[in-house]
Amino acid sequence: MFTLLKQEISKKHGKKLAIYSMEAVTPFAQILKAYIEEDLKNQIILYSSEYLGQDYAPGEINEQGIMHQDVCHLGFQDDLFDIIISQDVMEHVYDYKKGFQEIYRVLRPKGICLMTIPFHCDRENIKEKAKIINGKVRYLETPEYHSSPQGKSLVFTEFGWNLVNILRDIGFKVSLEYYLAPEYGFVQELCSLIWRLEKPK
Repeated sequence: MFTLLKQEISKKHGKKLAIYSMEAVTPFAQILKAYIEEDLKNQIILYSSEYLGQDYAPGEINEQGIMHQDVCHLGFQDDLFDIIISQDVMEHVYDYKKGFQEIYRVLRPKGICLMTIPFHCDRENIKEKAKIINGKVRYLETPEYHSSPQGKSLVFTEFGWNLVNILRDIGFKVSLEYYLAPEYGFVQELCSLIWRLEKPK
């Protein structure tokens, strides 16, 4: 993802960019922050966040200096970001359609979201594993959790191929990319894809 991001930045030829990363405390987030501060602080405004829980308001910053954002209710203005980075986030979102609509809203025209998700390429339809009903989690299958900066995150959704049509209906131009460069150590599994979601003009 970091390599792809650098390639996208280089395409902009020195243009001032606003970038939003949906992670703030991971190793990736720290490397990205250092890279921008050292080389690109005059070109890029970087926003980064974590989901800190229901007690926080969108954009609120906790005592550790971490911004809270809920992708279903992003606290950003319309048409703000040139690039959004989302790595293995959307499967943990309680309303993924609303989340993608919010991503679309805050992207500038011609802006892109570079996304990774656990993807089931042998499955046509999306499967819901849990949902929120009347403010409480209802489990539709045995609960599954992934590790996260907050300890663990519930998996709400498993994605299949019909996600492409859902994203297109929202308005995105959708590309799926398989990134392979063995000379640099990039050797991915068959379904390990980069989703490139572009907001048209």
